[in-house]
Amino acid sequence: MSNLLKNCPTYVINLTERNDKKKYIEKLFNKQKIKFEFYRPIKNESNPRKGCLESHLHLIKNAIKNNYEKILIFDITNLSLANNASLNFSLFIIKTKRPIKIA
Repeated sequence: MSNLLKNCPTYVINLTERNDKKKYIEKLFNKQKIKFEFYRPIKNESNPRKGCLESHLHLIKNAIKNNYEKILIFDITNLSLANNASLNFSLFIIKTKRPIKIA
């Protein structure tokens, strides 16, 4: 594993109504021995893009609160469970030596 990801808190964004994707990720990540936590928001029906942004901001704010230097986020909202599905992820490096303000 890369030193960049060593001891990196890892989160998976998974909408509450998609238990099929939750089970898929649990099986996949456990097989690879990847430690992770789910963040399971309720789908924002009126503005999905805003819901996506709010999910990422929630996890980033939590990282700042806990003084994490970095977090890894897998957003599986658009994951297809078809063959050869790929996972989208974002790695956030958080500089905690100076105050960060997120509205």
